[in-house]
Amino acid sequence: MNSENENEQKSKSLMEIYRKCYKKTRIDYNEKGFFTPRLRSINHLSIGRSKIISSKLTIFLELLFRLVMDIKYGLIDLWKKITPKDMQSKPAPGKHDSRLIGRITFGSHEDFHVPIHNMKVAFWARTWLFQWRKIADGITNRDGTFELPFHLAATKRWSVFKTVFEAYETSYTYRKEGHKEYHYRLFHSEKVPGSGLVGMSYNLRTIPLFYWEYRTDIGVPRVVIKDHDVDAPQYYSRGRIEAVDQQIIPIELTKLKHLEQIAHDPDSLTIEKIQSEYPENLTVCMENEQPGCTRGDEWFGRRMMNGMYAARFHQDADDPNDYWTRFYGACEYKINRKYAFPTVDIRFTMDDRGVMMPKEIHLTGPLTSTETDPWKTRVFTPEDGEKWLQAKRVARVTGGLSVELDDHLTGTHLNTEQFSIAAYRNLRLSPIAALLFPHLKEVMLVDHTADSILIGPADEAPTKSMIRSGGLIHWLQNKLDRLGSDIMFESGGYIPRASAMTHEGILQRVRDLLGVQDWKDWQPMESLSEAHTYPRAEKAYWDMLGDYLDIFFDENIEGIREHWYEVFCFSKDLVKHAVPLFNSDIDMSSLDKNQRRLAKQRMQWYQDRYHLDPSSPRDTIDGELKVLSPITHSEEFNEDDLQNLKSACQYMIMMSTFMHSWVNEHQYEDIGEVLYNCLGLRFGDGEEGVMAPESDRRIAPSLACSTQMMWFSNLLSRTEYGFIVRNEEHDINPLLVRMLKERKDEIEKNGMLIENIESRTNI
Repeated sequence: MNSENENEQKSKSLMEIYRKCYKKTRIDYNEKGFFTPRLRSINHLSIGRSKIISSKLTIFLELLFRLVMDIKYGLIDLWKKITPKDMQSKPAPGKHDSRLIGRITFGSHEDFHVPIHNMKVAFWARTWLFQWRKIADGITNRDGTFELPFHLAATKRWSVFKTVFEAYETSYTYRKEGHKEYHYRLFHSEKVPGSGLVGMSYNLRTIPLFYWEYRTDIGVPRVVIKDHDVDAPQYYSRGRIEAVDQQIIPIELTKLKHLEQIAHDPDSLTIEKIQSEYPENLTVCMENEQPGCTRGDEWFGRRMMNGMYAARFHQDADDPNDYWTRFYGACEYKINRKYAFPTVDIRFTMDDRGVMMPKEIHLTGPLTSTETDPWKTRVFTPEDGEKWLQAKRVARVTGGLSVELDDHLTGTHLNTEQFSIAAYRNLRLSPIAALLFPHLKEVMLVDHTADSILIGPADEAPTKSMIRSGGLIHWLQNKLDRLGSDIMFESGGYIPRASAMTHEGILQRVRDLLGVQDWKDWQPMESLSEAHTYPRAEKAYWDMLGDYLDIFFDENIEGIREHWYEVFCFSKDLVKHAVPLFNSDIDMSSLDKNQRRLAKQRMQWYQDRYHLDPSSPRDTIDGELKVLSPITHSEEFNEDDLQNLKSACQYMIMMSTFMHSWVNEHQYEDIGEVLYNCLGLRFGDGEEGVMAPESDRRIAPSLACSTQMMWFSNLLSRTEYGFIVRNEEHDINPLLVRMLKERKDEIEKNGMLIENIESRTNI
């Protein structure tokens, strides 16, 4: 009994420290001063040197330039107000004695014959007084064709000096009373020569639009962006840009200062020094309050239950009080030989308080630079003393990297992007467009940035051919010019430089993990005890979404029915471009017994982790069994598929809002201290490899990777923008805002502030 009271008192003390430090380290926005350094563009973020301006004179000139540009764009906006295009106006009156006809298709080679349906189009006349007169308007048909009847004489008046055809993207906002408003953004414009407007019709023929194109070079559904300053299908809102500017500049300056120190006086810097010069995170704060508390067993178990990991637990077959969780490491993906990335199996026992206390840690794979056997397993228990502490650290690091790649990058970012592309290609008039667009926008922009700063390939070392050809001098000079140091040669994505995973390995892994993400049959995780709060927050939000969608579908059923063809095309695009179901394209007979065991084990684990049912009906396209279940196969409204659509919408909103917000909110707590969890432990040159204490700097990240890790974790957690309850851009349905506020107590008591639930995945 005394032991139980002692455990309860220790737990109370730990949770008191946690609550105190959680409140202290919560992220707030910073105010910007007149001469504060500025980021040139959100698209110019880099783990090396982001493009910022820091000279006071340069900032002043930049402010003058911005002022001039603001005046310029202000005049443009004023001119537009003086000479508006009234999209709601009626076309010019008169007998429709002529027609403007044509066809709009996607422009890429793969989609050249695929029509763009329901796109808003209009025919305008510009007068010598610079006024716009609508001659005709309409939408494209299912086959992409349009026919705009108009009064020919309206284009021949003396006051008209040019005629223009335009095509638009459609978006939506809501008024305070909840009424939906349409907005049209010009996507394509071309002059219609007046000399051709002489007969009964004028044919613009086929107009190919390079519009939300799919990449064909990467094996997963991604959108084409060559330069997301100039040719992206969307652009960040001004508020999104300002949020990054406000939060990242102080972090950027700290990183740059460290890189300069590493370049010129590396002995002046330590990991502890680097850590102290970034904002205090949760585990650092708790360690300052009570040294060792975040390295203990209880904190380890609680974070696996309710932290960034949000691990799934399987009950042990023999002992109902014991549970297992697993994080897959290198498996057979392309890795380097600098870092360890073992697969981790953790056995927990649930104590009387419902807390998962670690009992065994199984590490499978190399732990030293000299080991090569990927199937060797070692088991550690609390009786192993220092080795137990080290095993927990290895488990945290493997778990952290697995969560970043599998749940964060793939499960929310890339998963959401595949829905985003299909939605913007196909949804326009259906009420489903207004439902989904606020939650699917901007994700492809941040994913494109992640391609370079997070997962992009690390630069190669100089080759013999470079040296022989004299290219080495050029290579070095480029490095020096860009980074200012011969020590800072490494660049590229953070993960390939600071962990075992190579760029190629990451691409292989995300393709596999997308192969277990399906909207069909997804359900929230089951809570196992009162201390297991994360699943209850997840379920409360999921249930709220279900209630919201029930109301939304009831109120909008006629519009959904009328424009069901858009849903059909949406579903068709989703399935066509989806990756194969995990393991469905593998010949099991070609694998050896260890590979076969791993493949089957992973499939079973992912079925439970991601609520995947491999037996659900799926389509096979070009020989691939696609992972995404079709929403519908019917071009016309099908009552039987209505629930499919509702379930798919619930899943999309869940992944892009709550699931992404949870991991984003908790990242800085769980990967905001270098020595606690750095995402990659180096093998070093010791006999024990990564099974060494935190004081062994041979296995810790390099100084450069340490400061870049802190920059990276701050970037992901501090620069959030676009929240449901704030509804900054008025595109969230007020019904969702109201219903979320009504569930505030239930969600927040289980660890998620509703004010922090993002409306979309944009960081």
